[in-house]
Amino acid sequence: MERALDAAAYVLNADGLTYASLEGVATALGITKSALYYYFRSKEDLVYKSYLRTCQVWIRAVEGAAGRGGAGRERFEAYVRSRLSVDNPPVAFVGEIDFLAPSHRNEIFALERRHDHALRGLLSEGVADGSLTMPDVGVVNHSVIGALNWILVWLRPGKGEMTPDIIGEAFLDLFLNGLARSGRRSAADLPPPVRLMEPPPVAAFDRIEQAARRREALVRSGSEFFNRNGFDNCTLEDVVNGLGISKSALYHYVSSKEALLHAAYDRSLEKTELVMTTIDDDPGDGLAKIMRTIASAVDLHVGPAGPIANYTRLKSLTPEHGREVHARSERLEAILSGFFDLGVADGSVRRIDTHLARLALLGAINSLPKWYAPGARVDADAVTANLVHLFINGLVPRKG
Repeated sequence: MERALDAAAYVLNADGLTYASLEGVATALGITKSALYYYFRSKEDLVYKSYLRTCQVWIRAVEGAAGRGGAGRERFEAYVRSRLSVDNPPVAFVGEIDFLAPSHRNEIFALERRHDHALRGLLSEGVADGSLTMPDVGVVNHSVIGALNWILVWLRPGKGEMTPDIIGEAFLDLFLNGLARSGRRSAADLPPPVRLMEPPPVAAFDRIEQAARRREALVRSGSEFFNRNGFDNCTLEDVVNGLGISKSALYHYVSSKEALLHAAYDRSLEKTELVMTTIDDDPGDGLAKIMRTIASAVDLHVGPAGPIANYTRLKSLTPEHGREVHARSERLEAILSGFFDLGVADGSVRRIDTHLARLALLGAINSLPKWYAPGARVDADAVTANLVHLFINGLVPRKG
């Protein structure tokens, strides 16, 4: 069973839930599909058992760290190291939980909550004993989890020299410096975000623009629906019911559920490209550009132009659409990478592994749609303040 779960984790992370299959896992194991039924009764069973293993690794890491002695900072450090230990078995990215049968879904949800509650406890203890600082434990908790979970989206085991323990040390360098320094940088230091507003009303006679606005509204609602409900577990009927439209109205603008997802990514990329090129063109040191990126990214997710699509479903696209979105995403990441390189060159960012620091930040930002909702206990400004505290304080040069 362990070998089967190893292969399942690899296939799910490499292919995504849409294209992962029992045949793919059987091929990775070098056995027939009929032989694989000894381990997994169905694709749902494969996903459930893979997610179960992931949650067990998480819980073992956080509860083991909680049981240690020492300050909250030391226990948080132990958690990250245990979570990313090379001794752990391969685990799958826990994404489309709604794909699971109700009993399995509830079990995985409960395990996620158990892990999140325990990590929140570690961070709270660090704040109480003074070994960690943060404006809001809950937001930092979500941000750390998002950064760690995102590793499973981009890491390809066995390719290159990058290993989980190397990543863990780089993330700890960033996190511990960010959480240990109170007041170095705060949201009060933020340059203004690039804020995209709603367009003005359309003239009644402008039918072309009205149609474009209706399509924009549909795609925007589709982004919110997929962020909330997932993609692979829902049908086209679920989409039209969730959006409150007819199937014919949907087909008037997009040809399929996948086309709606692609349109959601296209819209998100268009808005992100506008934000990032504006920041790139404006003056400022590297750290100021990174700070402005954080504030603008939060606003894109939860501000007037939001929400934008969560970037964990690229593998649910057709290969052609996936290549297009991936290429545009890489161009945006190159701009962000340039901000980090500029910061190191101008002295506003200390010399660290900027590649891994950037990936940690992207993981935290991409996790926003998973936990943030309008009317949440914290507002967008509070989310920005906590991301600035965690990441910007982790990037600034050390004193002395």
